[in-house]
Amino acid sequence: MTNDKTKWARLAMAIDAEGCICISRTLLKTRTSNHYFGYDLEVSVANTSMKLMRWLVRYFGGEFRPKQKGKLGVEQCFEWFITGGYEKIELMLLGTLPYYIIKREQALIALEWARMRGQENPQRRAELHAACVALNFGESVETNMSGKLPYCKVNPYPKTFSENLKIESDLQGDLQSEPVVTQNS
Repeated sequence: MTNDKTKWARLAMAIDAEGCICISRTLLKTRTSNHYFGYDLEVSVANTSMKLMRWLVRYFGGEFRPKQKGKLGVEQCFEWFITGGYEKIELMLLGTLPYYIIKREQALIALEWARMRGQENPQRRAELHAACVALNFGESVETNMSGKLPYCKVNPYPKTFSENLKIESDLQGDLQSEPVVTQNS
C-alpha cells in the first residue's frame, strides 16, 4: 500500500462516493443442527471505470471483478475490494480515516471489527453489525438499538454516537448574536 496522503484521500473519496463499508451477516449451521450467525467485513468500491479499478489495485492491492453483467446501453460495472484479511483492511482504514466525509462512522466501526480478529465476542459483533447496517441505511443508531451503542474504542473523543452529532436546535444559539465586523484602516 502507498504512503502518499493524496492517494489515501482519493481512496477515501472513492469509498465515500461509490463504495461500501459493511459487515454482512449469514445464518450458518453446524453438523449438530445448531444455528449461529457468521459475520464478514468488506470494504469495496463499485464503478464502471476500468481505469479506476486498475488504479486501486496498483496503489492499494486487492482485486476487482465484474459486479453485474452489462445490459444493452449500460456500461459494465466493476467492484474493487481489499483482499488479504482483516490486517490489510485495518491498514487501509487507518490510511483513509482522516479523509472520510460520509462514511467516517462506518470506518470506525469497521476498524474496531478488524481489530477483534481471533476474539469471540458475539454480542459486540452483533452490536457493530447492527450499527453499521443502520448507518448504511441512513438511520439513527440509537433508535434501532436498545440503549446506547458504545462508540468505537479507536475514537478518543465522544463515548456514544449521539454525542458526535449536532442537531439544528443545538445550533440555534449561533443565530442569536449579531455578527461583528471590524475594519482595520
